Amino acid sequence: MARPRLQVELTEDGTALRSGPDDWPFNPPIVDLFDPALAGQEISQREFEDQWTRAQQVEPDM
Repeated sequence: MARPRLQVELTEDGTALRSGPDDWPFNPPIVDLFDPALAGQEISQREFEDQWTRAQQVEPDM
């Protein structure tokens, strides 16, 4: 299973939140990137980079 290295989550209100390995206290989010049910949610590298640039950094849970 491939593991994400960077993640952008788009919320219902349109806010984009970004996170990476330093934000994941123990393990990265477990998402099967090859799950056929997720195929329709795949975006291009350019779209990801655009979303990453505009996204807010996730605040770590403390």
